[in-house]
Amino acid sequence: MKLNSLRYKLVLTSFLIEFIILSLLAFNSIRLIENHLIDQSKQHLKEMKLSLNASLSGALVARDYATVQSMLDEFTASSRIAYMLLTKEDKVIVSSNYDTKFDKILGSEVLQNDKSLFHTFVNITYLGQNYGKLYFAIDTSYLELAKRELLTQSIILSSIEIILSVVLLFTMGIWLTSNLENLTLAVKNLSSLNFDFTLNIKSKDEIGILSQAFLSMSEKIKNQFAIIKTSNEKFKAIADFTYSWENWFDTTGKLKWVNPAVKRVSGYDISECYLMPDFPFSLVFSEDVLLVKQKHKLALEGQSGQDVEFRVICKDSTIIWVAMSWQSIFDDDNKPLGYRSSIRDISLQHYVTEELQYQANHDPLTGLFSRYAFKNKLHQLVEDQQRATLLYIDLDQFKIINDTCGHTEGDTLLQELSVILKKRLGSDAYLSRLGGDEFGVILYEDLENAQRKAQKIIDIINQKTFIFDDKSFKVGASIGIVTIEDNPKLDANALLSAADSACNVAKEKGRNRIQIYSMDDLFLQDQMEQFGSVAKIHDALKNDKFVLYSQKIQALNKDCKDHSEILIRLKNDDGTIISPNYFIPAAERFGLMLQIDKWVVENCCKNLALYGDSLPEYKKHININLSGATVGSDNFVAFILETFKRYSIDASCIAFEITETCAISNVKSVVAFIETMRALNINIYLDDFGAGLSSFAYLRELNASHLKIDGLFVKDLVSNAKDLSVVQSMIELARLNQMRTVAEYVHNEAVFMEVKKLNIDFAQGYFIEEPTAWIVC
Repeated sequence: MKLNSLRYKLVLTSFLIEFIILSLLAFNSIRLIENHLIDQSKQHLKEMKLSLNASLSGALVARDYATVQSMLDEFTASSRIAYMLLTKEDKVIVSSNYDTKFDKILGSEVLQNDKSLFHTFVNITYLGQNYGKLYFAIDTSYLELAKRELLTQSIILSSIEIILSVVLLFTMGIWLTSNLENLTLAVKNLSSLNFDFTLNIKSKDEIGILSQAFLSMSEKIKNQFAIIKTSNEKFKAIADFTYSWENWFDTTGKLKWVNPAVKRVSGYDISECYLMPDFPFSLVFSEDVLLVKQKHKLALEGQSGQDVEFRVICKDSTIIWVAMSWQSIFDDDNKPLGYRSSIRDISLQHYVTEELQYQANHDPLTGLFSRYAFKNKLHQLVEDQQRATLLYIDLDQFKIINDTCGHTEGDTLLQELSVILKKRLGSDAYLSRLGGDEFGVILYEDLENAQRKAQKIIDIINQKTFIFDDKSFKVGASIGIVTIEDNPKLDANALLSAADSACNVAKEKGRNRIQIYSMDDLFLQDQMEQFGSVAKIHDALKNDKFVLYSQKIQALNKDCKDHSEILIRLKNDDGTIISPNYFIPAAERFGLMLQIDKWVVENCCKNLALYGDSLPEYKKHININLSGATVGSDNFVAFILETFKRYSIDASCIAFEITETCAISNVKSVVAFIETMRALNINIYLDDFGAGLSSFAYLRELNASHLKIDGLFVKDLVSNAKDLSVVQSMIELARLNQMRTVAEYVHNEAVFMEVKKLNIDFAQGYFIEEPTAWIVC
């Protein structure tokens, strides 16, 4: 064979090319595998860090350091980990196989790595909180070993290749073609996402490396595809099976996606929604389309919103209420993708809200408007300055039916009357049950026509006969009328109070009649003042605005002692003092005297406990006035005893005054009260004696300790012989009943001297002392 022959040149050239290629392939293989190993090591290290965090975080949260130590020992024993060191705030918690020679490496700002060990760390966190830093080192000697083994194998293979180059040159074509065909088939399977293929290429040259890389790549694609598939399934589980009807509109407002819940809510399939050119507006109730389009426009402009309510027409033509929330969406580069809306069916809540609103505005017994709705209507009329007339109707003698027949039958009568009134007044009238047996009517008519209708109401009610157990009952009605336009200064509450006052006047004038409210009516003014007093009384009780005054009761005999009568006043917001004549009548009329009397007893006892030692002697012994309602109360005696005990009050320091008229009107209760008090060593004064018509007849039944002669007989005692005669009779009667006497209204010296001359035991009046504040702090 000549050296310059073509075959020789071909073989030599092939040999040189093959030698160069083999050398390059060998070194490239080493590099690729080294990089691959490094990548795998990095991936393994990343996964190891996640695994370590997951494994240790639970034990660290529970502070189970024994478990942590055990886990570290297992890691160092069963893997390529050289050592592990767990620290927290630069303090060592636990370690495994750690050598102090690494202190300098771990103490540096950047971890240094030597040839055989790769030093690193991982922060152990749980729910965003750091529980320590785990330092560890991975043995990397296997990388160097792999490189040496690969280099050795490459050299051996290259040598063999050189020796067998000629043979290989002849066989390479067939071998390469076969491997390339296998690779081509594998690539086709992979492009079809078919991962069920085999690639039996065991060579370690470029084709072998390519095959291994391809297999590695296909495995990664397979894993990534599985992750994407799982993520997609999660998305479908969340998006397609969420309870709310979800939509995605692109930046032009076109529907891009809708979830299956749209069928449950609206009845339309997803495919039908995509075919609708004007979705979702074609489903919206006509009156609500403009609202939804406005929100759609705002959403496309990047604004978000929630709980916009509108109606939707379902496929079966039913109308439901829905609430819509929406949110703009963006891609990873913050470019707008449109917006996502979430729609839920709120028909049930909406109907419940309407039902609650109906119940709030309607009386449950009669179905008429409630007091709340009536006042709102009045307020609206006043604001709009509409012409209207208000009727306040109070049934007369209705309590008799309730007490005789029972509340159930009374309710039946109210229902029947409500039906009659609603029918006769017509739909233009605003009819309400204000409470109990009281009704309110708003008529959009002038006063004259309103009077005629009010009289018709009285006539209708008078004609109504209620039969129970073969007994007939009649009821009547008193009506107060007030016109809104004639009383522009009155608000809704004042109008209702004015009508109520007029109704009460109608009752007091004989019932079954009409009373028109007028600001000039003195009787009505008095009624309104009493209503105003009630509000002041409630405010005074709540905020302690009552004040206690006292007036001296001077002893005129040596065996008697000076003491004081406690008088109540009301302090106005401006500091002025209001006389009891202003608020006591209202308190008696509206049943507030028991609360007032309890307030007086409570504060008298409290002040005696706090300031008793600093008071003059006559102010330490006090008389407290009680009303008839209080004396007749079941629990008032228990209240007195409990209050005395709480403040450690000597009962002999307290006396109670009961008016003669109160005692006579409720003799049985007063007698029982007096006997109980006298047994407790508490004196009882019979006040204003002589004012009643039966004073002398009842005196012996009342075991009172003192008799206070009414000031009407005392003030003119010097100049009026008849008064003198009556007073002398009272004194004689008191002595026969072993009672002390007190003269009221002693307003000058002449009366005082006459009282002393008559041998009366005590004198009280402006001549003795004017009422002043009892306690001066």
